[in-house]
Amino acid sequence: MLKRPAKSSVHSAEAASLWLRNMQLGAFALPLAALTALTHDGEQVRAYGLLHGFNGVVWLVVLLNGCGGLLVAATMKYADNIVKCFAAAIAIICGMVLSVPIFHLQLEPSFLAGAALTVSATVLYARKPALSCLTLGGGRPGRTREDELPLCGSSGPSASAS
Repeated sequence: MLKRPAKSSVHSAEAASLWLRNMQLGAFALPLAALTALTHDGEQVRAYGLLHGFNGVVWLVVLLNGCGGLLVAATMKYADNIVKCFAAAIAIICGMVLSVPIFHLQLEPSFLAGAALTVSATVLYARKPALSCLTLGGGRPGRTREDELPLCGSSGPSASAS
């Protein structure tokens, strides 16, 4: 499920570290967020300050969101988008299962069916076999063996490194 290192001579995209990419995203988002805050809540920000009402719980939520963003960035760097989506789906399922004893919620059959499908899709994706070679143009009338183009690829944990 992990990405294989790219075999390219251009290393400029790989040179940008995870931290640098996060700083770039933050530098882009900060002016937009400040403009939105001033547009919608300008009077209150000027009267009470930007961090009015922040307490320990709010700072904990901010810290957890920051750590979650770093985990998503690391997932996107070392795995792929599908793995990130599966991880988010599994996290939702775990949160819902923990909500049953904590908040005494009743799970509905539709949630149980969706959870079962999500878990089975995750297992199937993790156990996918390596791709084999396909031949393009094979078996068509008027084609010779020399006209056939092999299409080979490998993926998954059992694929050999090439």
